[in-house]
Amino acid sequence: MKVLRWISALAALGWLTTAVFMVKTEEQGVLVRFGRVVDDRVRPGIHGKLPWPCDRVTSLKVRETKRLGLGVALAGQVTGWTPPPAEVELLSGDRNIVNIELVVQYNIASPRDYLFGSVAPEDLLKAGAKSALTDVVARMSVDEVLYEKRVEIQQRVQERLAKLANDYHTGVSINSVNIQRVYPPPEVAAAFNDVVSAKADRFRLVEEAMGYTNDLIPKAQGEAYRIVRLAEAYREEKIALANGASQRVRDIHAKSKDRPQETRHRLLLETLEECLKKARKVIVDTRGGQSPAGVSLFGPP
Repeated sequence: MKVLRWISALAALGWLTTAVFMVKTEEQGVLVRFGRVVDDRVRPGIHGKLPWPCDRVTSLKVRETKRLGLGVALAGQVTGWTPPPAEVELLSGDRNIVNIELVVQYNIASPRDYLFGSVAPEDLLKAGAKSALTDVVARMSVDEVLYEKRVEIQQRVQERLAKLANDYHTGVSINSVNIQRVYPPPEVAAAFNDVVSAKADRFRLVEEAMGYTNDLIPKAQGEAYRIVRLAEAYREEKIALANGASQRVRDIHAKSKDRPQETRHRLLLETLEECLKKARKVIVDTRGGQSPAGVSLFGPP
């Protein structure tokens, strides 16, 4: 009988110890009484509850950032074991296949919803991430997926995944969605590399052409400016000469009215001078420097 009493006392003591529980610093507890949530924000520390099986407490690491991988190997949160990744092959909008490695980072925002809002929230998030990624990639060309719009893909997948997590009451908050790697299937990797090389060559040639253009255009503009200035200077010179000539004619005309004989004599001399300075001249003096008396070259004085 004594043994039975000792066993009963130890059993009662053990049963009473189930009325005390502790929540660690980085955790948050959810207290459930007869299947109903009594407190979903139990703070860190030592707390009391009704003995088993009345109350049950589940502690969650709400401050821990969890990671979920698509097409990439991630070590287990507890065991550290790295499972082999399943390749994520997606079809782009121009009917090309690409492989994507995606990592989703999240943390528990609502312990109640995380435990009771949905079944297997991690699996739901993984399926939702793959669905969102498939839909986003299907609306883009393979070049946009591989090189141009990685950031946009991450943002759009994160927005859709956050909405899905909220709609399905998973109790998680999506912190980030990061694309680790995007690559073509091994069977066509060489062809993709050739395309990338050709695009790099095209970019280089375009840049060289733009550099040649940027060098040639200023030179051509400078030469055009110089020619225009020379033409303007030539025009101004000709205008000035024409104005001078016209003014000279006007002056001669004005003088010819007052002294017509002298003007006629001077014009004749200037004309002869202008004509003779361009001609070959031979002067023969047959009279020894004497002119016949009364003879004048320009008529009577």
